[in-house]
Amino acid sequence: MPASSVEYVAEELHKIYSGNIITKEPIPLPNTSLNQNKTRYRADSLIRYLDDFTKEGQLIIGLTNKDISATKGKYPDWGIMGLGFCPGKACIASTFRLK
Repeated sequence: MPASSVEYVAEELHKIYSGNIITKEPIPLPNTSLNQNKTRYRADSLIRYLDDFTKEGQLIIGLTNKDISATKGKYPDWGIMGLGFCPGKACIASTFRLK
């Protein structure tokens, strides 16, 4: 994801959240999160991966431009724009479907 997009998201978050917002260097998406066809990344798997980087009392928002998916009813690999668990301390958002 372009750095300018990450900066834009951080600026918008500052408008609604008064806490400390830190942007970090990009990390590669784990190949273990790819779906069976290796065409999309499983959002639930990415959230668990990001959760390992997140300390208690913090929240991490993973941003990507890659295609992500989740299970929706009878569709085991439904393309989505984002996913978060509640409660949870990590979530993922993708711009892939915003084209």
